[in-house]
Amino acid sequence: MATFGDSEVTAALGLLGPMVARMLGTPSGVIAHNIIEGVDLDQTVLKGQRLRQAVVRLGSRVFTRALLSASYLTVTLRGYHDSLRARHPRASIHLVPHGTFDTAGDARPLAERARRIVTMGKFGTYKRLETLLAAFDILREMPGNDDLQLVIGGSDHPNTPGYMDQLAKARKGDTGVTFAGYVAEEDIPAFFGDARLSVFDYLATTGSSGVLHQTASYGAVPVFPRIGDFIDICEDEGISGLNYVAQDARDMAEQMHEGSHDIERSQDLVDANRTAALGFPFESVIDFHIRQLAMAKRSKRMESGLAGRHSAA
Repeated sequence: MATFGDSEVTAALGLLGPMVARMLGTPSGVIAHNIIEGVDLDQTVLKGQRLRQAVVRLGSRVFTRALLSASYLTVTLRGYHDSLRARHPRASIHLVPHGTFDTAGDARPLAERARRIVTMGKFGTYKRLETLLAAFDILREMPGNDDLQLVIGGSDHPNTPGYMDQLAKARKGDTGVTFAGYVAEEDIPAFFGDARLSVFDYLATTGSSGVLHQTASYGAVPVFPRIGDFIDICEDEGISGLNYVAQDARDMAEQMHEGSHDIERSQDLVDANRTAALGFPFESVIDFHIRQLAMAKRSKRMESGLAGRHSAA
């Protein structure tokens, strides 16, 4: 919600969409990836902009109500659900987990994978790469790690153009680091399924992480700071990983070293994550929304029928 458009005006107009749709008689549902109250705005593109942060927080109260005027709203984390239910007890609010990706068949055992570390995202705001790159340098100085590879998939966040290019130029000639750019949908299974570790260099969180669910689905070991919504995902869905202190490169390096060398422990973690992740596939998420929209449509027809009979009377 904090960055739904490139300005407050465009974001506001977009967030009014579900309410307008319902006013026009069209059933509407909302999947809320986050709520403003759960986001540290100082770790977003609004960092240091106190006036804009105040406007966003004030506006969030108005536009949360607008979203709740849709036929129904879903959130992916229990903390968001409980917070919204406490403030809006009459609204139709549902907790529906993020859902996981189609991963037919077994994941390759970690011991058979390349000694590869991956990361993916739109980088430059709260998703960064400086700590990861520094940690990777420390990691390669540890015994038995000189053959490790780091593959960075993704692109700049729209609000930080040039971020990736600047880092890539600084790493020119480092054969251990690859900037892979955008990873196409069909290449995602191999991107995660051929790697041992998947690292999250985050300063904050803004909802349930799709990349974490991909990591769990395709059987790589997640390495992330135990902050914000990562904690909720662990508690709500049973997905876990190796944790480091945020922005601490040495601690991150030590966790990556442990994850890449203690294969038995890492495999146990991966297996548990896959079991947890595959417990709520996207098919279940889609079925839920189809049922909710169908119910909203039937309810609208009943309201229209009653209104017609009253008019006739």
